[in-house]
Amino acid sequence: MTQRNDEQLKLLGWAGRSAPTPMQVPGTIEQFQATRTEPGTIKLTWQPPSKGGKVAAYKVQELNRTLGIWQTTALHREVVLSHRQSGEALAYRIVPCNRAGDGTPSNTLEVLA
Repeated sequence: MTQRNDEQLKLLGWAGRSAPTPMQVPGTIEQFQATRTEPGTIKLTWQPPSKGGKVAAYKVQELNRTLGIWQTTALHREVVLSHRQSGEALAYRIVPCNRAGDGTPSNTLEVLA
């Protein structure tokens, strides 16, 4: 087995070991849109963040107005939400995430089902 000596490698003009770079949380998603496809059905679409770490999943969150908290409803790239009461006011946001943690939540979209 050969041992590695970073100082000797640098003398030869080869790079020594570099420190590992820590994983970054994803940035904020872009172009978040909601489209009402039919009464009671909403399609949410967005583009991945252009900054921050690589996204592993997206949390689609709906505001529970009764409890005043955000609840995760899906973990997908594009979502069609159906069986909503027609005319009901809903609020959604998207949170990109990876092993480093959750990115910044998107802007909130208020839509009528």
